[in-house]
Amino acid sequence: MQNSFNTSFIPQQPLLKVEGFDRGKEPINLAMIIALVSFFVVLVVAGGVYYYHNQKELEIVKLSQELEGKEKLLDIVQIDYYRDVNLRMNAAQQMLNQHKVFALLFDFLEMNTVQNIELSTLEYKFDSKKGATIKLSALAPSYQAVFFQSESWREMKSVVDAVEISDIALAEDSGIVSFDAELSIKQSAVQYSSYFKDGKSIPSEHNGVTMTTSSTTDSIPLSELSNTEMP
Repeated sequence: MQNSFNTSFIPQQPLLKVEGFDRGKEPINLAMIIALVSFFVVLVVAGGVYYYHNQKELEIVKLSQELEGKEKLLDIVQIDYYRDVNLRMNAAQQMLNQHKVFALLFDFLEMNTVQNIELSTLEYKFDSKKGATIKLSALAPSYQAVFFQSESWREMKSVVDAVEISDIALAEDSGIVSFDAELSIKQSAVQYSSYFKDGKSIPSEHNGVTMTTSSTTDSIPLSELSNTEMP
């Protein structure tokens, strides 16, 4: 008996067309991108810092080893000796600068007092900040001699800060003029170190000419000025 059903292996078209829904595009997550970029930046920076730190530690270790090697070459005993010598020299220099010499005041008065001025009394005192002060009484043959002497002291600007003349009196019977003087001497002029500086004593100035105790031909010996008589 013949089968009445015909079979076919050809796929049949569906009766209904089923259409799928289109998938929309997802929005870009900007926060996620920023977070990833920041993470990688931090990672790179951290790696750089770690590398830099290691390099510096290696350099420190290398320099420490070089320093230790050089320290072994030093003579510690010799260094201590020179250090002790330096301390002694500094202490001696400090004592020398602080020490005052009264002989310098005598030299100053001897070199800068004219012959016809007679010093009768002399007082002095030292001040650690101001220098020295000389108070003296003197006799002069005339008022002109007193004026010349005071101006001569005032011109010693490298030594004298100030000169004050007071109590000028004339003796009628003898014509002698008595006066008192107070001289403020600079501190540097009475320091012990100045006594040996260049082998000279206190410098003196008069009428723009520098006069010292040296024997140079360009200088005028102060003894000549001291021997100058005033009327």
